[in-house]
Amino acid sequence: MNIFGNVERRAQQAFRHLCTQFGHAPSAEDPLQALDEQVGIERRLDYYVRRQFFSRIYKLDVRYALNMSTVPEGRAKWVKGRHWKSDQTALAAWLNQSPELTESLRNLDTEQVELSSEQGQVNLRVRPLPGCFVWTLLPPMHYFVRMKENEVALISGLPALLQARC
Repeated sequence: MNIFGNVERRAQQAFRHLCTQFGHAPSAEDPLQALDEQVGIERRLDYYVRRQFFSRIYKLDVRYALNMSTVPEGRAKWVKGRHWKSDQTALAAWLNQSPELTESLRNLDTEQVELSSEQGQVNLRVRPLPGCFVWTLLPPMHYFVRMKENEVALISGLPALLQARC
């Protein structure tokens, strides 16, 4: 008997709602994952699941893979909702010089935003606070933090803002 089966079904229902908002369809193999590819951009949505005995937290990860050869190589993180930080100063400077990208990220509630650039391949991962599904045993409750359409639009527009920098 799977005591968490009902929790998984509710998380899948929340994820399907998110997929609809982003214009995706969940994977047939993994109902908590969606993947599609557009011209030069691979988009992936999935739920990162943090399991504990009395709770489960499903956090949305939105990932983009882009082919961009002019981006300085390295890894960067969006820090304190204000600016990019990286050990590679060229990458941090390149990212911080985009006022549109900075403004979009400031308007998002995010737990993490990370970017890596290597050999012309840029990977961007955004983990927003909205979009999560939380279940707890004590006290017994579950809730889905819905994403607003403007939040979906801001996240969906991030690859175009990166490409505009090139």
